[in-house]
Amino acid sequence: MKIVLVIFAVLAFLETAIAETNVEYLSRKLSIGYVDNPNASTNPYDTITPEQVIAGSGPSAFFTRPECAPFRELVGALYKPGTTDGVRHANFQRYLANLVRLQDQPIVIVLINDEPAPLTNSINLANMWINGNGRVWPHAGRWSPPVASGSGSFGGYFTFGNHTLLHDSQFSRAAYRLGVFAHEMTHTQDTAQWRAHLFGPYSYGSDGSHSIDEVIPDPIAAYGEAIANVMHMLVDPGTVRMFYQMFSDAEACIVVDRRPPGAVSGRTGTEAGGSVSTAAARRYAFRLINDLQSDGISPMTSGPSWMSADAFTRLNRTSALYRLRDLPVRYYVRNETIMALTIYYTTNSVGFDRMIGVYRRAVRATNESSSPAFGNFVHFMAETAHGGDLTASPGPDAPMKGFLPLALFDYFTRFSATDASTYKRALEFGTGPDDWVDAYFSSGFRERVRSSINLSRLTSGDIERIRAALNLPN
Repeated sequence: MKIVLVIFAVLAFLETAIAETNVEYLSRKLSIGYVDNPNASTNPYDTITPEQVIAGSGPSAFFTRPECAPFRELVGALYKPGTTDGVRHANFQRYLANLVRLQDQPIVIVLINDEPAPLTNSINLANMWINGNGRVWPHAGRWSPPVASGSGSFGGYFTFGNHTLLHDSQFSRAAYRLGVFAHEMTHTQDTAQWRAHLFGPYSYGSDGSHSIDEVIPDPIAAYGEAIANVMHMLVDPGTVRMFYQMFSDAEACIVVDRRPPGAVSGRTGTEAGGSVSTAAARRYAFRLINDLQSDGISPMTSGPSWMSADAFTRLNRTSALYRLRDLPVRYYVRNETIMALTIYYTTNSVGFDRMIGVYRRAVRATNESSSPAFGNFVHFMAETAHGGDLTASPGPDAPMKGFLPLALFDYFTRFSATDASTYKRALEFGTGPDDWVDAYFSSGFRERVRSSINLSRLTSGDIERIRAALNLPN
């Protein structure tokens, strides 16, 4: 018996000794390239190796250009020990390695020196997103199936331009830049299928963009941004304060696009009694304004105190502005910030390792399908927090950690669901039986959570009040 125990101990030691570190895994999976002059006719692409990053030198101009300092900071956090702007590199590396393991495919990262001049040629390195100033905006995505490039095959990509990192005010903090890196890495892993059969090309809105205070037409597109925002929040807690302020401010507003879409070409079939193009228009955010008016909710005719009259006039030409507190729950679930706050504060309770396990399960459940991505995530998070399925309606003194994600979503939608059926529809569950939602409402815990919150004065201390209402320790 002692011999067997010794053998197992030796095997365990050897397994630990040879286990791949996060840095080693990222070194294998990430391919980093640098383009010094994207307007050059040949566009040379320099590979930046982990060994060069650790040494701080290499043959590329990447290591000597002053304008590449933000790039060197980013890749240094990937491969070196230490801390950047309060962000521990070990945590940053752990988050990214766990993300990439979701698909376990190589990712190509292209760092583009667009500081000297805007892009003027027609190249498209790894699907760059070029803004109106001819500069490269941080942008990432997943390739399915993987795409061959050079000597490798890659399952995802993202591109950064240093002009944005150097001059856009929101990128002034290094922790924020690292958070954006984690956000974009998340986009290389998510498999939730944007539902063009319902929304045409308008998942994000008529201009193809999104913001944290916007209603996004397709809830799955909002969810994709939300989970990426969570990774940003984990890296950069300063973003948590910004997101929570957006939600809790007494004058918090949300934007709905006014612009109707054009026809959706090249599609056939019917849905809800009309052509697909008609259905896309009906479900587009533009149509949601009419639905709000049917509910007796009108857009604001002037902006909040913090918005200038000129800014409101400009926004009002293309978008309608609503008070967040006035919206029904089905609009909240189309906002990436509300989803992100729900997931982030649940992660604080269950831990990152369990959250990434839930995300892995949600990725598989929503893989290239139209299933309710955020609803699945909330449901799986409830089971994980509880430690299994809900087998019976809980008593009033039971510690109900499994209700936490449901209670947080309830709170971050300002308890606007009038009943369990409305709540389930917001999660795209339909109105049929659901053990978790039904028990949350019928057991009395929903009312206890609601009663613990003063909706006229929301504070971050509300999270602990919700935990106390669920009999959870502080």
